[in-house]
Formats: sequence, structure tokens, C-alpha cells
Amino acid sequence: MKALLAKDYGLMKQRGKILLFLVLWAIAMNLIMVDSMFVVGWVVMIAEISSISTISYDEYDNCMPFLMSLPVTRRDYALEKYVFPLMCGILFWIISVIIVAVSGMFTGNSISLSTDLPGMVLFLILMMLIPAMAVPPQLKWGAEKGRIVMFIFFAILMVVSYLLNYFKVDLGETAEQLSRYPMYVVFLAVFLICLVLLSISVYLSIRIMEKKEF
Repeated sequence: MKALLAKDYGLMKQRGKILLFLVLWAIAMNLIMVDSMFVVGWVVMIAEISSISTISYDEYDNCMPFLMSLPVTRRDYALEKYVFPLMCGILFWIISVIIVAVSGMFTGNSISLSTDLPGMVLFLILMMLIPAMAVPPQLKWGAEKGRIVMFIFFAILMVVSYLLNYFKVDLGETAEQLSRYPMYVVFLAVFLICLVLLSISVYLSIRIMEKKEF
């Protein structure tokens, strides 16, 4: 798996200008926006999506048969497509939090340990769902069709959100009830749910790779 991680690192390094722009954009946005959560969430999401897009590079010019001829198992390939995005997500989460904290010293919008930081930690946990949702469709149908499947998935989420709002489902009351529990209990519950979903996604990706013909 180290070779696969090095390969994807090399691919991401070629897109260094994009990642540099991402960091500069985060700095600029944090200087003009009060909502630091948006900055952290946006940076992490784009970093993970960019790292998952390495699948499309592997498919380019029929490279997959060559990769599978190397001393790399299909299981290792599937697992690496989760490990690399999660590593990138953690790295850019740390970078974005540092950016928000440092720029907050100049703007006066410092990170609140009671409100902002717990939300950022919660987003760090939820970021596991990005590769969990994105990797299996791309491995199954390819990068282009996989993006279409992801678009449909997010469209369904938007429709569900609209229906909840239309039928006036009070999510605030649910959040208030959850706030009665200790914060670590809520975080642990969210982590376990995300871990289960991620495990299911990994299992599906491994099965897809094992049955896929190149």
C-alpha cells in the first residue's frame, strides 16, 4: 500500500497550484467571513474530493491493467482509496484550523473552545462519510459515471431536506434533545455510526474490485 500512497501523493503534488490556491482562498475567506466552520468544512471537503479523483487518473489511458500487474492486490488498491483521502482530510483539517486560529488573532474572531472547536471536531468525524459515499460508485462505474451517481445522491439529500422543511419537521428540537447528553457521548455515537458506514463502504469497494475485469 505504501507504493500506492506514494503514487497518489505524486499525482496530488502535480496539482500543487490548486492546493496552494485552496489554502490562500481559505485565508482570504476567513479574513472576510465570521463563520470559521464554513472555511474548515469547505477546505476539507475539497481536499478529500481532489484526493478521491486520483481514481480517474488511474483509469486514464488504460492504466488499471498495468497497476493490477504490479505486486499490489485489489484489496490493497480499494483500501488505499480510503486511507489516502482520510489522510489528506486530516492534514488539511489541521492546516485550516491553524489558518482560522492565526487569522482570528488579527480579525478578533478567535476560535471559541465551547462552540467552534467542538463543531470542527464533529466535522473531522463526519469527513469519513465523503470517501464512504464517493469511492464505491467510482470503482463500480468509473470516475465519470461515479460523479453522476454522487450528484444524484446529493440531489436526493436536497429533496429530503426540502421535504423536511415543507412538512415543518423541527430539527431544532432534536438538536436540543441531543444537547442534553454529554458532548463526548454524542461524538462517540456519531463516530461509531460513521465508522460502521465506512466499514460497509470498504467492504463493497473490495468486492467491486475483486469482481472487476480489466
